Amino acid sequence: MGMRRKFAPGVLVLAACTSGTSTTTTTVDSGTATTSIAGCHANPRDADDHALFVAFPYTADAGQSDVWRRFSYPSELGDASAALTLARAPFGRGAWTPDGAIAALVGDDGSVHTLHLDSDELRRTETPYVSSVTFDATGEIAWLVDPNWPENGGGLYRASVDCDTGHLGEPELVWTTKNAAVLALRPSHPGQAALVARELDGAAGIVHFVDLWAGEVLASVDAFGDDEAIVSDATWDFEGEQLLVADHSEFSGVPTRVATVHVDAGPMNVVDVQDPVSLVAAPLAGGNAAVVSGYGNAVYELVRTDAGFELGAKVASPALPGAAVVLT
Repeated sequence: MGMRRKFAPGVLVLAACTSGTSTTTTTVDSGTATTSIAGCHANPRDADDHALFVAFPYTADAGQSDVWRRFSYPSELGDASAALTLARAPFGRGAWTPDGAIAALVGDDGSVHTLHLDSDELRRTETPYVSSVTFDATGEIAWLVDPNWPENGGGLYRASVDCDTGHLGEPELVWTTKNAAVLALRPSHPGQAALVARELDGAAGIVHFVDLWAGEVLASVDAFGDDEAIVSDATWDFEGEQLLVADHSEFSGVPTRVATVHVDAGPMNVVDVQDPVSLVAAPLAGGNAAVVSGYGNAVYELVRTDAGFELGAKVASPALPGAAVVLT
């Protein structure tokens, strides 16, 4: 499995709404039909306040640290919680349930800690080596990605979520995978997702379109046309029709890049981007996207075209940036 050799000296952030009243169903509008989803943590909250869990993986003198803190946003970010000692997290992909009630925090030792904001109960779950957590639309299932090869436990695992405590149940292997990186839920299509991995149950391809609820692999797609990619991130467009996939394999001899893959038509185009470490899509129909360039100290717009997405203008110049998230 490929590993990054540099990490931003900044922080890893996980944000979600923390106020409002949760109900048992939420409605998804696909543009042609609406679907009600039942689940104890399904309904996104309407809220002006958000909770942020921030990992501080480095000390002031550049040593290693396993400290996290909780902040309120948009309140003054200087008002932080007492330090939480969890697991060091210079990388990893955490998640919130759709209602923002339960957070899953991922450490670089492969651990997962869950925290229910209503009770402030924190629990470490014994899991496979996990690099990424995704809660499904019901808020009752956590999908856990182990990035290893199949013989070392690599795969996508399913764990139930206790509605009252947020505790995760015993993880169950759904598919074996090789170097899985991201599970991206497909917007407006409950249960469907893109699982980005070199192999899924032995089938090659970088992008695997799956139906999580049915346990079916719908298609496997070679996004880049070679086997050199090490994927850092992937995100759907607002419509859930095109998937952007970032390759940051800096020693492959192939330029680092971002590919566009259509859910029905397959690969569309590939554009060169220096060190694309994170992708986000605008939360509106027909919108563009953005890519974070780590070594490039930049954020670039990705402009939607008929052929996919093309590299646009630099829109920001942060120093050695890392992951980006969208607050909708």
